[in-house]
Amino acid sequence: MYKILTVAVAFLTVAGPAAAQNADLVLGARPAGLGGAFEAIADGADAVYWNPAGLGRLDHREVSVMHWLFSDVSQVMVDHAAFAQPLGSGAIGLSWIRQGAELEQGIDRSTSTMAVNSFLVAFGMPLGERVALGVTLNRTIVTSIAPTNGELAFDGGLMIKPLLDQNWTIGVVAKNVGGEQVLPPYYALGTAYRFQWETRHLLLTASMHTQENDQGIKVLSVANGQDLSFKYGGGLEFSQSFDDFAFALRGGINARTYAAGLGLSWRMVAVDYAFVMMREDTIGDSHKFGLTYVFGR
Repeated sequence: MYKILTVAVAFLTVAGPAAAQNADLVLGARPAGLGGAFEAIADGADAVYWNPAGLGRLDHREVSVMHWLFSDVSQVMVDHAAFAQPLGSGAIGLSWIRQGAELEQGIDRSTSTMAVNSFLVAFGMPLGERVALGVTLNRTIVTSIAPTNGELAFDGGLMIKPLLDQNWTIGVVAKNVGGEQVLPPYYALGTAYRFQWETRHLLLTASMHTQENDQGIKVLSVANGQDLSFKYGGGLEFSQSFDDFAFALRGGINARTYAAGLGLSWRMVAVDYAFVMMREDTIGDSHKFGLTYVFGR
């Protein structure tokens, strides 16, 4: 019974926004290694989830996958796949997210599955050299003992490069607009700055977002009677490039976790890993593995 309850709590904390709207779903090994502060970066297929405006800067076709494992609760897993295709002026992106758990019940230890599947379609386009806009359509379906009809919501994103050197980026995202229960809406503001020394780079990033019914730095009461709390995140990435090979070291922190990550890339393939340590006593630590393939690099 204790094992069943542990798995159920873990699922609701990470994969069940309909019942526990306090989840910070940080998808992607690279974003996780940066503390989830990725709204102002969003420079690949993961932009479909993080900030669709990032697709407006994409100049190559890309596919990425992620697998998320929990150290203490093996029955809960999260998978993510994304694809992005440039269209000349702008790009289109597709994404699938599955958050699932298997529960053992009864004397015969029969299993049942709880899952949340999200299907995303996004488009981003540039508006000049310094501004890009994007929008995402998100269809989420919950399947469990008591399945729901799901929910439809939209994301809107903006990316701005206010300086001539193009190293500073600001990202603004409104997620799950129109969502209510399965997809609680929230709003994010992020910034990133990249320092460059020949083949070495240092990327600094930070973000904050609002979220309903959660503990954060500061809580505001809004017109509809809901409470919004501010959550934060930040990280850094050091990378070194060679002819066909590059590596990156990452570290990050947010309101709930500490994280460290590693990235290796060779020609068109990149492999990323992040170890995420919970700051709160909930579901324990986790591992995130990512694989990216860039066509034509």
